[in-house]
Order: sequence, then structure tokens, then C-alpha cells
Amino acid sequence: MMPLFVDCFLPLALPGTLTYKMPDTFEGELFAGSLVAVSVKKYLYTGIVKKVHNVRPVGYEVADVVEVLEKIPVLTSAQIKLLDWMSEYYMAPPGITFHAALPSGFKISTESKIQINPNYEEEEREETLTTNERLLIELLKNAPSISYLDAMKALKIKALYKILLSLRKKEAILLFEEYKHLYKPKIVQKVRLAERFVQNKDLLKALLDSLAGQEKQENILLRYLQEVPIWNNPNANEAGLAKNIFSGASSLNTLLKKGIFEEFKQIIPRENVVHEVFREPYELSENQKTALEEVKNKFAKLDTVLLHGITGSGKTEVYIRLIKEQMALGKQVLFLMPEIALTTHMTARLSAVFGKELDVYHSRLSENERVETWKKVQNGTSKLVLGARSAVFLPF
Repeated sequence: MMPLFVDCFLPLALPGTLTYKMPDTFEGELFAGSLVAVSVKKYLYTGIVKKVHNVRPVGYEVADVVEVLEKIPVLTSAQIKLLDWMSEYYMAPPGITFHAALPSGFKISTESKIQINPNYEEEEREETLTTNERLLIELLKNAPSISYLDAMKALKIKALYKILLSLRKKEAILLFEEYKHLYKPKIVQKVRLAERFVQNKDLLKALLDSLAGQEKQENILLRYLQEVPIWNNPNANEAGLAKNIFSGASSLNTLLKKGIFEEFKQIIPRENVVHEVFREPYELSENQKTALEEVKNKFAKLDTVLLHGITGSGKTEVYIRLIKEQMALGKQVLFLMPEIALTTHMTARLSAVFGKELDVYHSRLSENERVETWKKVQNGTSKLVLGARSAVFLPF
């Protein structure tokens, strides 16, 4: 099998890409727009793959990719073309341009860590240690590793560099970089009824009888059966219920220990839109109907149409009709706003019509929320996004 190489954009002021080799253990395919973790000297960075090829660079040893972060491309070919153009037009380093378009949640963060050298002979060199060096060694004996910040807090000092340099020369410690993914999915603890009770109603009735007199446990089971209609739909048990909706944690834990319920974790999407009471679009006035038809006629010939009207003239209702038509065709829609401050009012208006089909994207949302909206656009499950200027980089 021929070795696989990737040219990557890094968040550094470099004139182009750096080339890395995929590890021999890598299986599957990688594409332009995928994300990988790569090293430059001792630091780790998120690399955006520009090109995948089999041409080995000449004149130097190529480092391996550390980890594939996102195998499915987070950038489309159209986005890569746009960002390439932006980099050239604004004379900005391509890596910094590409990384500015992505939510930070896609990237990795690194932290400098300290650990004791397993080969360190303390008794032989203890006399050469200063007071602070001894304190740090004692800290490291009780932990696999600690961060620079934790070490400074424990020693109550502001400068750690000289201590680390001294201990490193004495071969007492090892220094390394630890990385972690910034994006964290939202996970809920859930419970569901053990499958044997779902499949056998006689067994479930016997269970209810056996819990008579154990009020708290009985109430938990009855609450579950009330919320999850397993009598009519046994498959409903699969989704279960959130563990925190039940009162009486000890009673629930008892049911878990008895094997009556089972516990599991589930990743759930974050909600960044407060949905208004649903309404149908308002009846259009004659002027709005005329404007709607003119816009549709223009769109048949042109890619861009300007609908001009003063504030309060009814443009939004025309937009709503146009959005509905595009969504009915299976297309995605980006409703772009010039300022974040304007999105709150527009969110309320659009969510009243489109409900959970509406997503919001701007820089005041958490990085986790932005990553999840990005992925929903990427996989096609997000149909309508209301966003400020940064939303123009979403992978439609």
C-alpha cells in the first residue's frame, strides 16, 4: 500500500501548507476539508487538509499525523475555494484565514504538563534540591502529572521557569504537552426499564405487585410507565427518561441495583432558540404579493435580487414565503443579518413560523453550540439558519 500524505493549513503565519504522512495504521479515506492533529516542534495544532496525495516530499523526513479529528470534511470545496481567494485578495496567511472561518470548538487546545522522571534517584540528589524544587517533587509523587498553572498555585510563586529548568538538568522531571478537544457534546444520564419487563407484561405486573408497600420505588416505576407508553409501544422504552426527573435518588439507585432499571448515557443537541407560539404566515397585502412575484421572476434569471423597502414595510413576510418555497424544494436557507443585536427580534419572528426548523449562528453563542449548528448544516439536517456575518462561512 502506497503511503498517504496530506497538505495542511495550520493556524500559523506561513505562506502555504505543511505536508504530513498518515500513520501506517490509518484505515479508510481522508478528504480535503478534513481536520487532523499535527505537531510543529513540540506543539500540537489543528490542521485543515487541503490536499491528499501519494507524493513523498524530498529533502526531509515527514512527520506523521498525530490523530484524525474529523474524517468527514468540515469545509466544502466551495468554501476552500472562497477562503483561498480571501487569503490571496487580503494578502493574509492562508492558514490563519482558513482557521478564522471555523468555530474554535473544532480545534484542539494544548496544556504544558510536568511529571516526575521514573528514572529519578531522589536519595542520591536530594541535597542538591532547593526548597521549592523539593515541594514540586513531593507534588509530583502524588499525581501522574500536573499543569504549570497548578504547580505555580501550589508553590505560591509567579515564575516557574527557573525551577523547571533546574529540575530538568537534574533529570528529575519530564515536560510534555497534553492536548484535548475543545468541543464537548452535551450528555444526559438516562434510565430505562430492563428489557425483560418490556417483553413480558406478566412479569411487569408481578413487579408492580412486588413493589406494593415500597412507596418511593413504586412511584418511580409508575411515573416511568406514565411517561413512556411501553404497553402500546415497546420500542418507546429504548429512549428512556432523563435520570434527574425522578425524585428520590436513593430509591432509583436501589431499582438500578436490582436490575429493574438500567442506566445509560445519551448525546443530545443543544437548543439555542427559544421557540415562540406557532403561527401561520400572515396574509400578504397586494403590494407584498406584487413584490413576491417580482422577486421570483427575477430569481428565474438572476442569482441576486434586491428587495428595497423601509423599516416596517412588510419585507419579512415576503422573505418567509420565499424561504418556505425553498425549503419545500429540499434546499437550505441562510438568513443573514448585519449585526448580532438584530438577531433576537428576528429569531422570535421566524421561530413562530418555522419552529424547530430554525437554527441560529453567531459569535455570542458558545463554541459548542456553534460546532453543533455547523455540523447540522454540514449533514443537511439544518434547513434554516439565522446568522450574523460569520454565518457566511457555514458549509452550505
